[in-house]
Amino acid sequence: MDKYFRPLAAATVVAAALVPAAAANAATKSVSLGLAKNPAGTPQSASFYDFFPRKVKIHAGDKISYRTAGFGVVFSGPRSKASLPLTTSDAATPVAGSNDAAGAPFWFNGQPSPSINGALLGKAGDGKVKKGQKDVDHDALNLGDSAKPYKLTFSKPGTYKIYDALHAGVVNTVTVVKRGRRIPGKGADRAAVTKQANALKREANRLAAVTAPGNTILAGNDSTHVGFFQFFSPAATVKAGQPVTIEGGSKINFTHDLAIGPDAFMKSAAATLIAPGANGVGLNPAVAYPSQPGSAGLTFDGTQNGGFVNTGLLDTDATTGAPSKTTITFTKPGTYKYVCLIHSDGIQGMSGTITVQ
Repeated sequence: MDKYFRPLAAATVVAAALVPAAAANAATKSVSLGLAKNPAGTPQSASFYDFFPRKVKIHAGDKISYRTAGFGVVFSGPRSKASLPLTTSDAATPVAGSNDAAGAPFWFNGQPSPSINGALLGKAGDGKVKKGQKDVDHDALNLGDSAKPYKLTFSKPGTYKIYDALHAGVVNTVTVVKRGRRIPGKGADRAAVTKQANALKREANRLAAVTAPGNTILAGNDSTHVGFFQFFSPAATVKAGQPVTIEGGSKINFTHDLAIGPDAFMKSAAATLIAPGANGVGLNPAVAYPSQPGSAGLTFDGTQNGGFVNTGLLDTDATTGAPSKTTITFTKPGTYKYVCLIHSDGIQGMSGTITVQ
């Protein structure tokens, strides 16, 4: 998994002319899930969660080659089956041997082992999109060992919906017409991508202007098609003894955490985020679980768990069971540097500081 993926530059605008089918003899069109490079003027920490172009028209029998600039699961089938949780847990293989920064066992030893959902990692179906509620085809892009494009063949005319199974609302509309009908050429498709990317740039800049409420740190400030690898506000000041809320607002496009700890422990935790597990790909429980048990939030004076405190996974995906927010109450004044262990190397990356007075 690419932990620092940055969204494919929108191509140079070309006149959006329609071309006859005879002139457009390519049997495969390309669609990117996300962009490798955002348009100039997009906030640096923003990523786009969308298919580019969002709407595609092809001839019956043609293919679409899906690539990704980040991660995702291209899913063809009924919408009701298109939402796949990124993370799961396995009670049959409980956590064992997980120690904190002081070398003491964490409270979650004996709890179910967290992992990336194995159903996301393999290809399903024959890659031939058919009408009907039972036909399902999907493949992970940039998850597991699947870095190759995923090709789907559309045999019959009609309108098809292709989903990103990891991000609700991210939909590719494919219109399939009979051969001999006119379809947009490459120039028109590139122009559509440019227009789409510029619209998302404007949305990203609007979202980046958020001001976090008092005593609150936002892990991103996302929408359906824009996500941030950034905390808002990254430099916060609070009073000792007052709970600080860490949340992602109404939507988090990717799972985050907020952690504070000794450099060596933090670097090790980030480096071992993903490892072989019972369901194929396991998650480091020291990242996935909160560092203290219970649902009442965390308390930190700089000494608990060897100077380590972590919210555990936070997201707004109802399928994962992870909370969307939690609190940390700092009882000792000082300046604390925090990071998202999922999107950093434990030191640099998605990070910020909090000053406790």
